[in-house]
Amino acid sequence: MENNSDLSVLLQQLPANASDEAAWLHRMGLVLNELILHDFSRLVQLLYRVDVSEKMVKELLQQHPDADAGLLLARLLLQRQQQKLAARNQFRNDANIPDAERW
Repeated sequence: MENNSDLSVLLQQLPANASDEAAWLHRMGLVLNELILHDFSRLVQLLYRVDVSEKMVKELLQQHPDADAGLLLARLLLQRQQQKLAARNQFRNDANIPDAERW
């Protein structure tokens, strides 16, 4: 199983295209399945740190009881990381707003 720094790097290295995304999801799914089986508390900490909604996790797992849980969680992590990246980019672009027009 990967250590904390490997997992952090994987979370920060988001895929740039569809083929990278498939590989990223596969790798992350394997890591998450290992956490589900062997270190559930670390999985919960990871989901909390990345700010994945507990409600979304429960709903997704209930809707797809026969699916690969690691892969489902990997998709949620990817989606959340992409949302955070988009928000950062939006706020970075807002830096061009003149001071007089800022709140």
